[in-house]
Amino acid sequence: MKLHNIRLAAKLWLATGLIVLGLCGVTGYTAARSAADRLASAAALEGLSSKIKLSLQWAALTETNAARAQAVLLGDAGVQAGLKDASAATSAQLGDVQKAMEATQLTPADQAQMEKIAANRQAVLAAQASAMQLREQARLEAAATPIDPKAEAVPAKASLEALASAIQTQYLPAMAAQQKSQRDFVAMQEQAYEATRLAYAQRAKELIAIGVTGMLLLITSIVAGAAWLIRSIRQPLVQANALAASIAQGDLSLQIDSSRGDEFGDLMKSLAAMNQSLGRIVQQVRQSTDSIATASAEIASGNNDLAQRTE
Repeated sequence: MKLHNIRLAAKLWLATGLIVLGLCGVTGYTAARSAADRLASAAALEGLSSKIKLSLQWAALTETNAARAQAVLLGDAGVQAGLKDASAATSAQLGDVQKAMEATQLTPADQAQMEKIAANRQAVLAAQASAMQLREQARLEAAATPIDPKAEAVPAKASLEALASAIQTQYLPAMAAQQKSQRDFVAMQEQAYEATRLAYAQRAKELIAIGVTGMLLLITSIVAGAAWLIRSIRQPLVQANALAASIAQGDLSLQIDSSRGDEFGDLMKSLAAMNQSLGRIVQQVRQSTDSIATASAEIASGNNDLAQRTE
């Protein structure tokens, strides 16, 4: 269907509908995406925040048990007995925290870092077991060495030196490596949190840009559509006015295009019908005038004839 065959009211309603549809489309898309991004960002940031808390708790509990283990290695049996229950409770908490961490959504990098932490933990346990063996050996050597009853029991010097060397060269470096790997894990979670926050902030900026671009395109379309609609109304009105002026000046020979199917087509058809009617009236008047002229000539001839006869 050609556009000039669409009724003017339909054109106006179509333009209004397109404007409303465009506004609903732009606002609906931006609102839906904004709501989806808010929900997704809240869920993602909440999950990462939980992972940060768990990783911090994991690192703190590990450092606490590391300090207790070092105190046990350097202390006597009374220290070991006094810290045994606390160390067991902390170990249980560590197990719970690790299980909670494993239940979260871990990335491949997180899993690789946790495997590294587990390997460092095994190295710490091996170094701790070796140091405990040296400590037990020193205790046994001290128990077998005759000492003054009034003096405190002191382990053999060589065993103490081996114990100190094992702590300095094996246990402490292994513990430092484990603590570093856990701090790196915490840093990874913090970096992931910040990266996710920045990513959703960038998505919000992109959404604003899309909304602004959509509104600009919509405004441009409205202006272009309004210009086309005004032209489609003004042009046939100018043509109709020119035709009416020509008919008013007596020019009835114009060819009027009445092929349009809208209100202006109806107007052109009415003008064409009026032009044809005026043409027929003029033709009838001309014929009547010719008849009157013929009759007048005949009357004049009869009068002359009568006058001559009378004379």
